[in-house]
Amino acid sequence: MVKLLEYYNLQHLLFKPTDRILVAVSGGIDSIVLCFLLKQLGANFAIAHCNFQLRGEASDLDAVFVKGLAKELNVSHFATSFDTQKLADDESTSIQIMARELRYDWLEDIRQAMNFDTIATAHHTNDSIETALYNLAKGSGIRGVRGILPKHDFIIHPLLFADKDMILEYANKHEIAYREDASNATDKYMRNKIRHQIIPVLKEINPSLEKTSRQTFNHLRDVETIYLWAINGIRQQIMRRNEQTSTLDFKLLEYYPAKETILYELLRPFGFNSSQVMQLLNGGKSGSQFISSSHRLIIDHEQYVVQPLNDHQADGQSEYLIEYDQEEIHLPKGKLHLTHLDERPTQFPMATNVVCMDLAKLVFPLKLRRWKNGDQFQPFGMNGQHKKVQDYFSDKKLSILEKERTWLLESNGVICWIVDHRLDERFKVDDTTTRVLVIKWTAEIGVF
Repeated sequence: MVKLLEYYNLQHLLFKPTDRILVAVSGGIDSIVLCFLLKQLGANFAIAHCNFQLRGEASDLDAVFVKGLAKELNVSHFATSFDTQKLADDESTSIQIMARELRYDWLEDIRQAMNFDTIATAHHTNDSIETALYNLAKGSGIRGVRGILPKHDFIIHPLLFADKDMILEYANKHEIAYREDASNATDKYMRNKIRHQIIPVLKEINPSLEKTSRQTFNHLRDVETIYLWAINGIRQQIMRRNEQTSTLDFKLLEYYPAKETILYELLRPFGFNSSQVMQLLNGGKSGSQFISSSHRLIIDHEQYVVQPLNDHQADGQSEYLIEYDQEEIHLPKGKLHLTHLDERPTQFPMATNVVCMDLAKLVFPLKLRRWKNGDQFQPFGMNGQHKKVQDYFSDKKLSILEKERTWLLESNGVICWIVDHRLDERFKVDDTTTRVLVIKWTAEIGVF
């Protein structure tokens, strides 16, 4: 069996002879056999054990047993314990999910702190079959049914080449002691139901279930590789990135088959789920927003605009007050610089980011705020005609994000400048002006 492990390792490049491996060991037959195989192979490894305190004295005896194993194999030993039941109750989650999170978080902490190259778990072919069937029953794409990967990030599964019978045979042949987990015999957990009730029926249909499943998983992993390669090519064609904002031209999706699947894969990295994708495809209107745990998506005409939630929230407060003697005001996406002049300038700036206003017409403190529905102003040069700010934005063909990031300067409740766009007619410098306020807007590089 050690030769099979050696071949499987070379086939999938799981670890090098010089790598330091942290092995997750429960005390059960699978993880114990993995330790003996790695020892026989001459690998450099240490043992890590989590006591989840779920089986009373039996859990404590598991911890003692694993500590003894580390001493027998002359390898380093790490151990911890968790009040898993309490933590699961506090988080309103299942014990299985909580135990998994605690285990992998702790293992990763040790890996980083002690400079291990990989974390090894003892999942085998039967575990992979159970995982695929569980995911299939719950609803899954190709990732769920292609079984457990040999390697993912820093986690490796060196025993996937073996089934349960092979592991039992090895343990019996070498008289290896291990701990039995009584919970494995009950059908309380869903995986156990699959193991005890579904797998036996499948083996009646196909006695070589483990062998053929390994072949099927290999084929499905190849299919997944081709699938992701195609998705990445489509991503490069229809998505572009500017700073932290990603823009997807959804009209281009019409040229591809399986639009729902493609859109799901493009939006999945941003935390959006299949239900939201269906809503987008079934008539999402311009201006609609969708929120994931980490991002928001805005439908902006024929585009989906995606940005991190923290980027949107980093715009900070929505209003700022500007006092008479204030010279600068710093904002999350730029700054305003204010200068007082005691006479009318001989020339006026042509750039939209600089404006001259009649100081006598301003009431301090000025207010800098975001626009809202119903806002109106008198655009410079329109001789008293009012215009909705929303209509001005539409005329300028500003995107939804550009609208959101545009500031309005207000004096005594009246808009006097759409920052970096247009002065209000009522605050312009005229022949009666004696003192002038010059304001310059400087945006951060790369910001709308």
